[in-house]
Amino acid sequence: FPAGTEVIVMNKSSVRIHRGDCRYATKISAENRIITEYKYIDYFLGRGYNRCKVCFTENTDESNISED
Repeated sequence: FPAGTEVIVMNKSSVRIHRGDCRYATKISAENRIITEYKYIDYFLGRGYNRCKVCFTENTDESNISED
């Protein structure tokens, strides 16, 4: 991905979405890992994935993330 691109990491097994820097994202096995740009988060949320409760908290300010 280009520098500065916000990424998300999905776990196909647990059906969770993590921020790229989440400590749990690094523990996902290669066969269960999907990495993509943050702008596609709604696509995965619409398919039943849920946000990680550690890296996506109610206090997280997502307004600074570009969805271009």
